[in-house]
This record gives sequence, structure tokens and C-alpha cells, in this order.
Amino acid sequence: MTVDHQVYRDQCSNVNNFLEFLFKYYREKVESCGQDRKSMSKITKHLLGESSEVVLSSDRSDKAMAQTFSDFFVNKIETIRSDITNQQPT
Repeated sequence: MTVDHQVYRDQCSNVNNFLEFLFKYYREKVESCGQDRKSMSKITKHLLGESSEVVLSSDRSDKAMAQTFSDFFVNKIETIRSDITNQQPT
């Protein structure tokens, strides 16, 4: 065997050991969550590389952004009120 091939095989072994360690680590983390959906969601987001950082658009003025938020919540309240009004009594 050449030296380069041996170095390659050693690195493959190191990577495989590391992957086994990661698999065991995250399997234990998932199992420890049990039925706790919040913890499971947190682990899933971490594994998928999702950031919890919210980035707001910088191309809109503060006033326009505030108006957009306001419109969203006003519409949401109107929708909820409408749904409650339209519900059949049970």
C-alpha cells in the first residue's frame, strides 16, 4: 500500500467513527425528547441548519413595515371574529 492510500484509509476510518458518534448523540437527544414537541422541533431545526434569527426587509421604511404588521394583525382578528360568528352552535 502506498502512503497516500494509507492516509486516505485512516481518514475514512476517522470520519466513519465521527459519524457513528454523531448518530448516537442525536439518537439519544431525540429519544430523550419523548413526546416534547418543542424540544424535538429545536433539534430538527438545528439539524436542518435553520436559523432562529429573523431578518426583516431593509428595503422598506419603518413606517411601511409597521403598517404591514398592523394590517396583518387587524386582518387576523377580523378573520377570527368572522369564524366565531359563522360557527354553528354545537
